[in-house]
Amino acid sequence: MIEYIKGNKAEGDLIVRVNGHQITFKELAEICIQLCKNEDNNYPFPALGGTYLRNFLLECIDAREVTDAILNRYQLNETPKNDSNKNLQLEKSNFSSDKEEKEKTVEEKS
Repeated sequence: MIEYIKGNKAEGDLIVRVNGHQITFKELAEICIQLCKNEDNNYPFPALGGTYLRNFLLECIDAREVTDAILNRYQLNETPKNDSNKNLQLEKSNFSSDKEEKEKTVEEKS
């Protein structure tokens, strides 16, 4: 389970937790590297492998969101097979300083 919890550093600061554990930048990098290595193994040269994942992630980072257009471009916009896959967007009001602290949860299956 992925949770987004209000942080303390600035307005709109969020802490990202996975299964109750706060993810560090180092851990995120290690996860991305392992996923790229796995893609390299599954789709070796001349396929793009990990580069395909890297390009996808860079587009999402540049857009500051995961859009349907990006998912479609990388053939990743699959329709969930059941209700267990939930992707909840954070509401803009969560970032307002006048709102009380909220905790939003996003449950995803890979």
